[in-house]
Amino acid sequence: MQGPTNVDIKLARKIIKSYKFICKFTSKSNRCYAEPNNKFIHIGYQTRSLNTFYSAVFHEIAHCLMFQEGKYYEYHNTKMYKKYTLNELKTIVKTAVKAEKAADKIGAKLMKNHIDLFLDLTYYGYSDEDIKDFKKYIVGYFKKLIREKKYAKK
Repeated sequence: MQGPTNVDIKLARKIIKSYKFICKFTSKSNRCYAEPNNKFIHIGYQTRSLNTFYSAVFHEIAHCLMFQEGKYYEYHNTKMYKKYTLNELKTIVKTAVKAEKAADKIGAKLMKNHIDLFLDLTYYGYSDEDIKDFKKYIVGYFKKLIREKKYAKK
C-alpha cells in the first residue's frame, strides 16, 4: 500500500484551496474531519492508501460545500463540546448518517470531475461496516446524551 507523497499532499492542498477552504495535513493519525463553518479541513494520512487519502480529501470538501448550501446544517454545525437541547440532539442523530452518505456521493462526483488527475484511483466511501461503526460511536455518543438527559434546557 503506497501512501501519499509530498507531491500528493501539495496537490490535495491546491485542490482544497481552489474551493477557498483552509487545510491541515498530519501523518500522525488517520483522523479526518471538516469544520465547515470555519472552512477548515483536517486530513490525517498515517496509514492511508492513495485511494483513501484522496477520497478523504473530496469527502471533507463535500461536507464544506453542503454546509455552504445549507444541507444538513445542524449536523455540519455540530460541535462536540457544545451542550445541545433535546430537539437539537434528535436532529443531529437523525441527519448524521444521511449527511455522511451524501458527502460520499458528492465526494465521488468531485473526484470524477478531476478524473484527469485521478484516472487510476477509485473513490473509497463509507462501507456498510464503516456506517455501522459511525452509528455505534458518533451517533451513539449523541444518543447517550439523550438517554442520560445531558442536554441543555431551552
